[in-house]
Amino acid sequence: MSKICSKKRYLKVFLILFFTISYFLLSKDLSEEIKNKGENETRNDNTNKPNFDSIPEVKIDEDGVYKYVQIKCNKNKIFIRGSLKLEYHKYIYKDFLKEVENSGLDKNSCKALGGGRINKDEKNKKLKIYGYSKTFGRVEGQHEKTKNIVQKYYPDYEITWTNKGY
Repeated sequence: MSKICSKKRYLKVFLILFFTISYFLLSKDLSEEIKNKGENETRNDNTNKPNFDSIPEVKIDEDGVYKYVQIKCNKNKIFIRGSLKLEYHKYIYKDFLKEVENSGLDKNSCKALGGGRINKDEKNKKLKIYGYSKTFGRVEGQHEKTKNIVQKYYPDYEITWTNKGY
């Protein structure tokens, strides 16, 4: 009987040691995995976080004369939007705000600085920026800034600007 009891005791001690060692090894692996996962998530949060760089600076329509709006977001990023399809400057601005929201960004950090018109002649590769918006006003001194931003996207175009005209 005593041999059976001692075998049971050894088995019990063995099982306790086995499970204790397994527990510590497993918990160590899990804690390292959790730690590494947390570091990866932190890295991914910083790189995958939406920002205004994911939105193109310039979106203007093809050939024709149409209204445009200059928009400032996040206190320093300038966007140019122009459209033949949208009749008013405020519709162009609202369309841009939808684009911002769909990108997961805060539309409240955006402000229309003003607007005007764009006359784009694709055949002759000419683009003229002029006029003002009745809704947002003239882009004071900013048609030149609009020209410089648009020029990056249309380097082979002759781009001019003026404050004259509507």
